[in-house]
Amino acid sequence: MDESHKIRRRSFVQGLGLLAGLSALSAGSATARPPDIDPLRPFQLPSPRLEPFRETLPVLPGISGGNLELRAASSMHRFHPDLPSSPSLGYGGMDYLGPTIEAHVDQLVTVRYANDISAYPLAADVDPGLHGVSDLDRTQVPTSLHLHGGVTAPQFDGHPELIQRPGEGLVHEYTNGRAAGNLWYHDHAMGMTRLNVYAGLVGMYFLRDDVDTGAAGNSLGLPTGEFELPMILQDKVFTSDGQQSVRSTWLTPQGSWDPATPGDVGVVNGVVWPKVEVARGLYRLRLLNAATYSVWNLHFANRMRFWVIGSEGGLLAAPAPTDHVRL
Repeated sequence: MDESHKIRRRSFVQGLGLLAGLSALSAGSATARPPDIDPLRPFQLPSPRLEPFRETLPVLPGISGGNLELRAASSMHRFHPDLPSSPSLGYGGMDYLGPTIEAHVDQLVTVRYANDISAYPLAADVDPGLHGVSDLDRTQVPTSLHLHGGVTAPQFDGHPELIQRPGEGLVHEYTNGRAAGNLWYHDHAMGMTRLNVYAGLVGMYFLRDDVDTGAAGNSLGLPTGEFELPMILQDKVFTSDGQQSVRSTWLTPQGSWDPATPGDVGVVNGVVWPKVEVARGLYRLRLLNAATYSVWNLHFANRMRFWVIGSEGGLLAAPAPTDHVRL
């Protein structure tokens, strides 16, 4: 893209911190600073202070076709330049999250799934007091691949008790017999979903049709290519040594289920408060709330208007203009 066609703007989605173009920011310190203690939240376990907008929003790789392989594996992922790499999980060879799968309505897609997880990043947080959970799950991590929003036969649906432990796998068949939309896939193991998704087992699934083709020149004029941005929104808590953690309060002992883990750091596509440099034109933001607890109230800093054109269920009958969206 020619530099003359690029714009720089300080508008951003607050709370998420996603920039719609910005000027360069200073590099800042080499290490994360100690957390600020909020006197109004004395029981909170705060993350280290992290400078926003240090890294560019990653473009999630895409895969397509009738026969796919997807494995869950242990890895290390760096969420911010001032943090060390943290143990994580990823799908499809990624060190965190998974590739965006693209399929067409009524296309049969076969996914050969395998659990190759070795070390479990959140082993200390497994609560054997929950239904279906045991101490074995700390080392032999159960997983279950689920297509959220899909119309899937029971034997392929990835229900919580249809689990695969390390060294095991399952072939899933997705007939995609529903309207085009913004679906997602994630782990769904009994008593472990919150931990496995938090550790990284989540990815987007774009179901296309003859109108919403994902290609330039589509009949609706929908943005495509670099102008279509998948964004997986999560909130995180990081420990003082920079590791991702599900503990947000001193009141819940480690290894005990916490009904809510409201993170104090926004993460998009695996990066803390990323930035995006945009070209002049319309963008289609494909947003997914993959947070454990948080609801996102998204708007631009200058309250500029935009259009909501669809949901997980598919495209709306008409674009809905607004200056904010609750996700």
